[in-house]
Amino acid sequence: MDKKKSGLGTGLSSLLGPEISSSSNSSGQDIFQVNVDHITPCPFQPRKHFSEVELDELANSIRQNGVLQPIIVRQTNEDSYEIIAGERRWRACKKAGLRFIPVIVKEASDKEVLHYAIIENIQRENLTPIEESESYEKLRCDYNYTHEELAQVLGKSRSYISNILRLNSLDDKIKEIVRSNGISAGHARALVGLSAAEQESFVQEIVHNSLSVRDTEQRIKSRKNLAPRTIPKRATKFEPYDDVDTLAVQSHLSEVLQSPVKISIINDKPTLTIECKNFEILDLCVEKLSVNSQKDMI
Repeated sequence: MDKKKSGLGTGLSSLLGPEISSSSNSSGQDIFQVNVDHITPCPFQPRKHFSEVELDELANSIRQNGVLQPIIVRQTNEDSYEIIAGERRWRACKKAGLRFIPVIVKEASDKEVLHYAIIENIQRENLTPIEESESYEKLRCDYNYTHEELAQVLGKSRSYISNILRLNSLDDKIKEIVRSNGISAGHARALVGLSAAEQESFVQEIVHNSLSVRDTEQRIKSRKNLAPRTIPKRATKFEPYDDVDTLAVQSHLSEVLQSPVKISIINDKPTLTIECKNFEILDLCVEKLSVNSQKDMI
């Protein structure tokens, strides 16, 4: 196994030297030196772009001062490791020409690794809004998290989680523009719900006219108000259900969803209507109605 216990902050020569003393950090965790070529990046890393300028700066600092904080890895086989946290430091060490890097080895499941990776990047504010949105979506889909559970795990408000997750519905071209900081996350949220063509058109307006988020929202609202409205082919026939069983179901659904629910007949078809005051309440209703959240129902 190509790893050795080591001390930290003793400069480049100690990191490259064959003899390295044994040490633990302030929490009593063993710190080892592992060959950089025996380490691979985290497959769940939410951060997709690493600034070459920032990596060069960090590499220069490492050449001068050594690696002051070990990265966290998990062992994948006898002589291979996978990064849990610290990919930027690992990349900078390779740029600096180091053969070894200080590590703390932990046992972690895929779910825990994903948690570590997301939380580390959030705390360091390293993620673009799209990377953050895609990371939360992976947690939601792969591990059946609700918006409320994500908020608790990640230390965010529920409304923040719901808003950032909406970015996943944007067209891929628009996502790339947000990822490269072409427009802000606030601008991007205003585009949610528009067609791909409309999104692209508004992005051009935002960039060309330097629109604020508020200006963008107002233009979208004005455009929608000017759009031609579809006239129904026939008059709508509305009849409420008034039998005891249906009213009981309606009452129960209203209680479970925490929103007014109406069951009626529209044009001879039974119709369920849920009244949501805002998108946050809509998200909550969708969660409770989803297959993955049936534990919240009867």
